[in-house]
Amino acid sequence: MNWEHIIKDEFIYLNKSFTSPEEAVVFIGSIFEKNQYGTVEYTRAMLRTLALYKRVIVLDDGIAMPHARPEEGALHDGLIFIQLNSNLDFDNTDFEPVRFLIGLVSSGSENHIRLIQLIGNLIEYDIQHQNFNSSKELKEFVYNVIKLENL
Repeated sequence: MNWEHIIKDEFIYLNKSFTSPEEAVVFIGSIFEKNQYGTVEYTRAMLRTLALYKRVIVLDDGIAMPHARPEEGALHDGLIFIQLNSNLDFDNTDFEPVRFLIGLVSSGSENHIRLIQLIGNLIEYDIQHQNFNSSKELKEFVYNVIKLENL
């Protein structure tokens, strides 16, 4: 997997805030569209997924993963990392409020699984409770996890 095309500076946002999960998903979708990683239909599919499964996309304390299925308009593989400066309520009482988002787009099921595996490892290394001061710092954290886990 070519991680340089998946983890890019223009896909990292620190100290961002949103008024709703829907606003966050639209933002993530717009970044994928602008960079030609996903289509407008992919953004719509993420919004449908959010409407149906809002609480389910919260993966653990403090972290949510907006995404849709590859066949719903994904063009390339990519991850958007957003560190929030305030809590975002996904109506999930099982976990702490969301402070970190990872938007996922994947063009095929095999890569989709590999990206979800990476996200699982990032959660194990507690990415959602880090306080990154720069996109470089966040990228170094992610690449260290990739190296440690032989991804």
